[in-house]
Amino acid sequence: NHIEFFVPDGMPLIWCMNARGAALCDRVYGPTFMRRCLEASPPPWKHFLLGGSEKCGQELRANFPAADFVGSFHGNCDEAGLLEGNFDDEVVKQINATSPDFIWVGLGTPKQYQWIARNRGRIARGIFLAVGFAFDVNAGLKRDAPQWMQRLGLTWRSEEHTSELQS
Repeated sequence: NHIEFFVPDGMPLIWCMNARGAALCDRVYGPTFMRRCLEASPPPWKHFLLGGSEKCGQELRANFPAADFVGSFHGNCDEAGLLEGNFDDEVVKQINATSPDFIWVGLGTPKQYQWIARNRGRIARGIFLAVGFAFDVNAGLKRDAPQWMQRLGLTWRSEEHTSELQS
């Protein structure tokens, strides 16, 4: 109810939409969308990272050297959309001070949507992009399911399955 534009990310959503006549061929997958956007938006476009680990942020910066990352907060969020450690006010101030064009939110579903809903009215500028798992995939810290499994809607996000892919 608080999202202005929601794109079809998962294959089950595509199937449901197609059953109602949408005739979609593919999904708008968060990791792919994030990668392509970061590659296609060098300065003057500015990016802010919210979520993931410190290592994740470092790897994203290394993997996309042309992107202008103007700020970041790496930490977790509770189910109510509050950053652990009561950092919400500090993060909002940092976002407003750096005035990014893109605010990448990788706090996981549904937490990232709760955070956006709680704070978007406090942020003067920027597009919120809730991409969750895309942080870890594009940082190279986790691998995604193979393409054939993704097309069949057989993806996963748990640590044990992700580590199985890496072996």
